[in-house]
Amino acid sequence: MCVGLPALLAVLVLGAPGAWAAPPGNGVNADFNGDGYADLAVGKPGEDVGGAVDAGAVNVSYGSASGVRTAGTQLWHQTNLGIVGDTAEGGEAFGSSLAAGDFNDDGFSDLAVGAPLESVAIFGGIDAIEAGAVDVIYGSSAGLTASGAQFLHQESNIRSTAIGDYVGDGDHFGETLAAADFGAGGQADLAIGVPFEEVDGISQAGAWNVVYGSSGGLNDSFGPSSQFWHQNVPGVEDALEVDDRAGLALAAADFGRSGEADLAIGVPFEQSVDGIADAGAAHVLYGGPQGLTATDDQFWHQNRPDVEDQVEAFDFTGSALAAGNVGKSGHAELVIGSPGEDFGADFDAGAVNVLYGGSNGLTASGDQFWHQNSSGVADSVEPADGFGNALAIGDLGRGGPADLAVGAYEEDLGAVADAGVVHVLYGTSTGLSATASQLWHQNSSGVADAAEAGDRFGSSLGAWNLGRGSQADLAVGVRAEDVGAATDAGAVNVLYGGSNGLAATANAFLTQEDLGYQSETDDVFGRALVP
Repeated sequence: MCVGLPALLAVLVLGAPGAWAAPPGNGVNADFNGDGYADLAVGKPGEDVGGAVDAGAVNVSYGSASGVRTAGTQLWHQTNLGIVGDTAEGGEAFGSSLAAGDFNDDGFSDLAVGAPLESVAIFGGIDAIEAGAVDVIYGSSAGLTASGAQFLHQESNIRSTAIGDYVGDGDHFGETLAAADFGAGGQADLAIGVPFEEVDGISQAGAWNVVYGSSGGLNDSFGPSSQFWHQNVPGVEDALEVDDRAGLALAAADFGRSGEADLAIGVPFEQSVDGIADAGAAHVLYGGPQGLTATDDQFWHQNRPDVEDQVEAFDFTGSALAAGNVGKSGHAELVIGSPGEDFGADFDAGAVNVLYGGSNGLTASGDQFWHQNSSGVADSVEPADGFGNALAIGDLGRGGPADLAVGAYEEDLGAVADAGVVHVLYGTSTGLSATASQLWHQNSSGVADAAEAGDRFGSSLGAWNLGRGSQADLAVGVRAEDVGAATDAGAVNVLYGGSNGLAATANAFLTQEDLGYQSETDDVFGRALVP
């Protein structure tokens, strides 16, 4: 199966699992109960809830000194949230995207959950089919609780006085999410991808909403508490085109300039890079005292001066994004996945570009271009590997800056087709290095389970400290894992970090049975991950 247009159309989330969010008072992101350990949320958008087929759900496992706990897990879906007018219905795909941040600044992380296929009632009781919605679940000393939960969509006053929008058929609001403090307050804010949005009559041009945090949580009232962005907003580079699908990936971190977080937006189907179809690109909007602004925004693609490689048809650059400080300076870097990158006859082998941050923001100076033929990187490029389909950044060990995990979810392992692998490149004072890089898969020595055809190990990634030490750990989604007779039920592997980096020691393999629930066909448990 290739990672070109058909695969991308079939995938709900290519996402940005490495998205950065302002941590709560204890300094640990995705810590829903404030105990100092990150917690693991796993989306399963194919879960049936009662008779509602593919309504979707999320499991939450709590971190501890011994790592992820399998006891005391939670199951969330739109019925048990208890929000008036928001119940689980067939085909909503709740759990397709996830983001964590402290939206009300109470010291506990909160969880945003995308349901991009949600149908939303509009005037006259008519539904906008697959308009999309986002549910927000707030943290507490007892962990996530339904108290104060929010149901957000484009008819819930998420609009600016200057630019706004309304729900529409097939918008897929909530397809992707990223949380960070973009400014305008000390709380985390939420960016929401709407990649199939029709803007100014241009179908599937794509857009993204930003909803700002407050002491009362995400503020969905009228006024400057929210923004609606697209490629025709004054000051944003480029212009709207059919099928650009801006917002199909999001990531956030402080790339420089202001000290506030900045937002990167993937446009993997971008049509206008020197006339090359579906070459792909990424926008960057910088944060400031009043929040995100288009002032001096950036538009990155492989034909920019000094950016490694060049644009080619169907590279799908911007399909995945991750942000974090992997070295060189005190600012974050932006990693951009191009899973459709070809190398000669090796189509869709995949690659990633790394742009380094600085006091003036991201720059192409010293940028890097990584793939499976890069010196020191294990394996070699092959057709349809999809290297760069998923990304995550976290300090996995070895000291120094954060490190980069890269999924190649359609990598074959010998005769095992589409088993999937994950590469890890470690950060240094001079940036990412292939020295002692690692290649992980389910046939790696000591790793739980075994590689099977079509598992797609590495289809999603998340990195944060789940326990067992002071380093970040790596959660790896295996969304098409078969569990018994349940095909594509999904699973998650967890590799723990240490002073020498990731190791298989005490690694975990989680299915829904391990958490006290039942695996069913096509649940795709592991489709999205937080952290």
